Amino acid sequence: MSTLDKIKKPIAFEMKTFDEKFKGYLSSKVPLVDRVMRYMVKRKGKQLRPILVFFSSILTVFLSFLTYLVSSLFLLILSSPLFLVFVVYFSSHRIVFFSLISLFHLKLSFLFLHFLLSMVLLLPVVSLLYELLYHVCVSF
Repeated sequence: MSTLDKIKKPIAFEMKTFDEKFKGYLSSKVPLVDRVMRYMVKRKGKQLRPILVFFSSILTVFLSFLTYLVSSLFLLILSSPLFLVFVVYFSSHRIVFFSLISLFHLKLSFLFLHFLLSMVLLLPVVSLLYELLYHVCVSF
């Protein structure tokens, strides 16, 4: 058992619930967007940021709906620039020659980036947490 698995063990149920909620937050009715977001959820990495949010929440108060929402927002805010860096800026290194396909790929990547950033602003509005939206906007 790795060190990360030992750290996750006390909050295993919360992390499983978080995965389901995060997948629900990023789902879309548009099939192409939904497929890219499912890929992003599947390639989520170690999830150190949500682990820190859950442990901080357990230490201070208790877990609630707000904990899952803040953890999702935190993950979206910090993964959106990574999406921009890896997909958009490094696309010229992967594509040898400039073509209409690469231009389409670049514009599509920007659309997905804007979708992620709009989800950051939309989640607090849908949940009627305007004070949280204020803090998200100030952090940008």
